[in-house]
Amino acid sequence: EMTRRHDEKPQRSIPRKQKFIDLYKSIKDEEIDWKDIINKSDENGKLNTKKMYLYLTQKGRCMYTGERIELSDLFNKNLYDIDHIYPRHFVKDDNIDNNLVLVKKEKNNHKSDTFPIEQSIQFSCQPMWKALLEQKLITKEKYDRLTSRQALTDEQKIGFIARQVVETSQGTKGIGEILKNVIPQVDIVYSKASNVSDFRHIYKISKSRLINDFHHAHDAYLNIVVGNVYDTKFTQNPRNFIEKDYHFNEKDNHYNLSKMYEWDVCRNGKTAWVAEKDNHHGTISIVKKTLSKSTPMMTRMSFEKAGQLTEATIVSKKEAKKENYIPVKTSDAKLNDVTKYGGKTSIASSYFILVEHQKGKKKIRTLEIVPVYLKDKVKRNGIKVLQDYCELTLNLVKPVILLSKIALQSLIKYNGYYLHITGKTENRLSVRNAVNLVLDSFWINYVHKIEKYIETKRIDKELSIEKNIEFYDILTDKHLNTIYAKRPNPVGIKLQKAKEKFILLNSEEQLQTLYQILKLTEIGLNAANLKSIGESTNTGKMLISKVVTNANQFILIHQSVTGIYERQIDLLSDDLAHCSD
Repeated sequence: EMTRRHDEKPQRSIPRKQKFIDLYKSIKDEEIDWKDIINKSDENGKLNTKKMYLYLTQKGRCMYTGERIELSDLFNKNLYDIDHIYPRHFVKDDNIDNNLVLVKKEKNNHKSDTFPIEQSIQFSCQPMWKALLEQKLITKEKYDRLTSRQALTDEQKIGFIARQVVETSQGTKGIGEILKNVIPQVDIVYSKASNVSDFRHIYKISKSRLINDFHHAHDAYLNIVVGNVYDTKFTQNPRNFIEKDYHFNEKDNHYNLSKMYEWDVCRNGKTAWVAEKDNHHGTISIVKKTLSKSTPMMTRMSFEKAGQLTEATIVSKKEAKKENYIPVKTSDAKLNDVTKYGGKTSIASSYFILVEHQKGKKKIRTLEIVPVYLKDKVKRNGIKVLQDYCELTLNLVKPVILLSKIALQSLIKYNGYYLHITGKTENRLSVRNAVNLVLDSFWINYVHKIEKYIETKRIDKELSIEKNIEFYDILTDKHLNTIYAKRPNPVGIKLQKAKEKFILLNSEEQLQTLYQILKLTEIGLNAANLKSIGESTNTGKMLISKVVTNANQFILIHQSVTGIYERQIDLLSDDLAHCSD
């Protein structure tokens, strides 16, 4: 996959409101109060729409007739359209400053996919376009496209297609060359992230990073689907396609870059896409069925930590505990006692060890952290360093090290629930959620709109109090009656009891609360601010006891990178081999 280039990413150097306030300072119009229009459209959110933006860049006139556009009619789809100067047939260019204009719908239908713009329109509107350019309301590039008399050349058409199928980034090309050297029998196909984004938009396939981590697998799959369509249609040589295929038989090799999936895409007996038609659902039905599966394999990289030994803070002897702090000067034996001389706080953790030791009259097993400052010593001098650490620093009685290395972020199954262990807080282990939430496509789309609300503070028309309450019930059921009921610090009963408080919230408060509840099932750190329904700001935070023998089940799971293979180690088993890695 090729990520978006910097020039493809929407960037706004100054707010739209300020931009237009500054531009219209020197523009006098006795009929229209532009400042008032700008302020009101900013307040109601319409300034962020393409139509309002173009309306202001065109001084409220149709770009192809020069006629005044009534502001009350601006969003009437039957009256006004957004047209692409360079037709979408040949180029995917949605740049609002360079290629989009606001026009009467009848003029857009008349123009269709032709370029250049017909002479009669150019003749009548060029003075207006020039005035807009001089007032810096439109760019020189847009003006040049509007006034051009030159038809699109083959070189331009080739270039437009090449943008979709040919990679120019040296970094990405370098990776492609490495892959080609490693696997010489394969072809490397580049797939643009923007093409996948367009595909999602066309078929209303929403992406949510909050619900689960499946979006990574979905993006990989969609890059294959979309990349295959473009590669089959145009091959990796757009010049050959235009100069040979397209010119030789334009009918059979027709194309439209804005409607790539409306026709079958086949080449040399290979079918990359079957379009929807009549009663045939086409390839999209297979794509959506695949995306609906809840079976992507997820793995997380486990690791040993290196680097900074502690935080810089030095704690006094009154606060310093022997097992939680290290001496200020470890090289001076006289100053090693932190209970007398204080020490540095927040020892950085390198990895875990599993230790069996005596606690009163019984044996227990605990997961202990090996600090970063011991890592190199263990490598040099072996397990004896860990043994001394357990006895002299942790004060464990008759310690036996059962597993000498368990990486940070290792996957565990704890009392039937999957977690990643990440660190230690006092006598408890900090853990992260490793169970992906599964929702159907409707609710995925709903969550996507909630995420948009959190980002923009604008409520989509499909978000409603009734649907919010329905979704609250679905999430409550997930926490009461599915695997989430087994998570450490479960929240199902809390959500059930708080429903009446949720119902009394206004729409914005409900959306904020739903967003927080979804954080409880997000992959990674899990806690929610549920003060709005009477719970704490840290509801659902997960910590588990470092005493493994307190659990009913505690299984360490080693996964291959792909997740296809795994090996399980029962940390409660009597058969656990001593000192294994």
